[in-house]
Amino acid sequence: MSQKTIGNRGERLDLLIRQGATFGTYHATMRNPDGTPVDLTGCLIRGMIRKTPSSAAVLLNITVTSAYDTSGTYDFDITDEQTATLAAGTDIDRPESLYVWDLEMLDSAGPNIPLYWGDVRVHRRVTYA
Repeated sequence: MSQKTIGNRGERLDLLIRQGATFGTYHATMRNPDGTPVDLTGCLIRGMIRKTPSSAAVLLNITVTSAYDTSGTYDFDITDEQTATLAAGTDIDRPESLYVWDLEMLDSAGPNIPLYWGDVRVHRRVTYA
């Protein structure tokens, strides 16, 4: 007999960020199972980067822009000023270069809906202005 699982944890999406560089805009459109756009009216989409999932300190708030209308579209990006604040080791697999992130939607009806989650690896910056 196969094991069954139900739930919603969002989709895994790992990020590779260069320290001190703009992490470009990620454009997404949320769709209902029938293919129509999700109505984002009254919703809030937010994201954070922390060192570990249980870390109290938020190292970076992810900027999310949306019309919050019936189009279902939103964008998120991370500025160069924000990425400059993230520590990086000599290699992206070193513990000091590793972080976690997620993005969630707070629905106007109350539910918290996970959209994305994953690991963040920060590539160290070498050239400074």
